[in-house]
Amino acid sequence: MVEFKIVVGDPRSHALDPIVKVKAKGLPDINLSAEEKERKRLPVCKASRKLLEKLRAELGIITLRFRKDDKKVNITCRAVIDDNVPEDEVHLSLELIGEKIGAEEAEAEAFRAKTWQITVTSPQADQLIGL
Repeated sequence: MVEFKIVVGDPRSHALDPIVKVKAKGLPDINLSAEEKERKRLPVCKASRKLLEKLRAELGIITLRFRKDDKKVNITCRAVIDDNVPEDEVHLSLELIGEKIGAEEAEAEAFRAKTWQITVTSPQADQLIGL
């Protein structure tokens, strides 16, 4: 099966977009699907409407930047509005944060995603490149 990685850029995002410190919490009730594991779909996270407005995340795609062992680890996700989530928190899959960070919760910087990558396979890939 033919597989391509597509990089998507948000033309309206720029370096001056706000960055907000949040607590990222992994929850067992947010599932990480097989498509999300294979990066065919962005993983889902839950955030409050106020946080998304602060971040100016019009497309609902945000990046969480963690610092682990003097390295930056980014998780880009599709934010679903959930006003039960406190304004200074983002909830995501326990499996995802455990795999990337090695903890159930961690401090992170949240910001509007500038670019993200997805994997496209046949037949969508064939149509995309004109085969």
